[in-house]
Amino acid sequence: MRYTLTLMGALLATTAQADEFLMRADVMAATVFLNGVARIERQVSVAVPAGAHEVLFAVAPGVWMEAPQVTGTGDARIGALSVEDGYRIEEGALDSEDVAAARAAIAEIEGDIDALEAEIAEASAAVQAAALQRRYLEGVTAGGDNAAPFPSDPDLLAQMLTTLGAQMALVADAARRAEAARNDLIDDLRERQGDLADAQAALAALLPFGEQVRIVRVPVVAASDTVLDLSLIHFSTGANWRPEAQFRLDSEAGEVTVSRDIVLSQNSAERWRDVAVAVSTADPARPRAPVEVASRPARIMDPTEPRVTGGVGLFSADQAPTAEFAEPVMVVAETATMQTVGASFTYSFTDPVSIAPQESSRQAMAPLVFEVALSNQANPRRDDTAFSMAALENDSGEPILPGLATFYRDGELLGDGFVDLVADGASVDLAFGALDHLLLSWRDLSLDEGEEGVFTRSDTQARSLEFSVENTSDEGAEVRLLYALPFAEQEELEVDLDLSLEPDARDVDGARGVAAWDLTLAPGARRTIRMDVEFSWPEGQVLVWTP
Repeated sequence: MRYTLTLMGALLATTAQADEFLMRADVMAATVFLNGVARIERQVSVAVPAGAHEVLFAVAPGVWMEAPQVTGTGDARIGALSVEDGYRIEEGALDSEDVAAARAAIAEIEGDIDALEAEIAEASAAVQAAALQRRYLEGVTAGGDNAAPFPSDPDLLAQMLTTLGAQMALVADAARRAEAARNDLIDDLRERQGDLADAQAALAALLPFGEQVRIVRVPVVAASDTVLDLSLIHFSTGANWRPEAQFRLDSEAGEVTVSRDIVLSQNSAERWRDVAVAVSTADPARPRAPVEVASRPARIMDPTEPRVTGGVGLFSADQAPTAEFAEPVMVVAETATMQTVGASFTYSFTDPVSIAPQESSRQAMAPLVFEVALSNQANPRRDDTAFSMAALENDSGEPILPGLATFYRDGELLGDGFVDLVADGASVDLAFGALDHLLLSWRDLSLDEGEEGVFTRSDTQARSLEFSVENTSDEGAEVRLLYALPFAEQEELEVDLDLSLEPDARDVDGARGVAAWDLTLAPGARRTIRMDVEFSWPEGQVLVWTP
């Protein structure tokens, strides 16, 4: 049977004398959402005898918990949990296997250092003993009151000098060997001290528990001796994920391959060890309910009257906000209604993840391959060359997630950029770089350079423009040339437009005035389009237009 948290007055009354079962509670599973919130699950298993007890989930100090709850299995009732900080434990009492191994490595190195220091002390004593013997022999042969008497017999004198010389040589050799041994030991000591620093740093990187932990105290009443399998689930911040992608265009095959990665990072107060990780496109922070619709009556008023909203005067006449600032609530509401709610997707990492704070882990996803419609697009008013475009329809059954992407065309790196969300079933036009063989030009034939877009107060204006595309390659090419033609929305403004070549499409993609010419260019060919336009308007007004 599986139980959830319930409040039991009788249980709470008996927990003062309850046995405590302190358990390390590492992260076992995590689902990370796009807004930096993660759903964390921790599990413990503990055998308890019949009666009232408390199971303590121990986590690192500073771990943030939101909405914690405990569920479990076993012959027991589970009471209301509480979270406590500063619970004292013996250092090392809750070490994980890797932390215990790191502590054991430190202890071994410290033992080696103690042994080396003892050997160095013995070697130093040997060096000092050799130095003492040498000073004694030097004193014997130095002469003076403390010098040894030398025999007058030449044979005995020679024998004595030989003996003293041999002793001096032995003492000097012993001193050299003792000094060398001590130096070797000192070198070994320095090496082990370096190993100790590395081992201590390795232990610190594992974020071991110190002498205080945060605990989640869970009271339980076991009806019999039983094994409790408990799960602590809570939300936390400090974990994030982002999608990254590579878009590779194969012009020959007319295909785009999308290689995708998920990059996971976390900056919590604890290290994740072998955690089952999933990432989700869901956003728990999104509004759960629609914005309330309030009545908005229309009113007329004298400009000098206070502005009224809902019957309450808010501003005096000289404090009235501008029209752009007057309706902030309406703007927010309309923006909220424009949000679309698509299906959320969850991606699970294949292998368990081990990741420390400030680190990241990358997981490759299955690539997606799309057939695309290729075209060459030219904007001669703004660009020097045409660009390669690929029209992609996402029929993969899952969205292409928004994020940083790198683009390649036929193996050539083009650069990177940000790709917006492409929902399942949606279409997108992707740009795959400049086409240097399709050169563009634009000229204003009616004005000197630098005078375009000027304001004029005459009641007529005539302009002549031309724009062109040239194919400098030795192969034919098709290109769609786009240009924003002038148009008028005011009856008083008349526009007389003449084009040397009628466009193949007008108001392209719903943009009024944008025209398109679908051109086929032979090798070395150039196509030029001339536009003559004349504006007329009432005297006293001005024309605002930029070609």
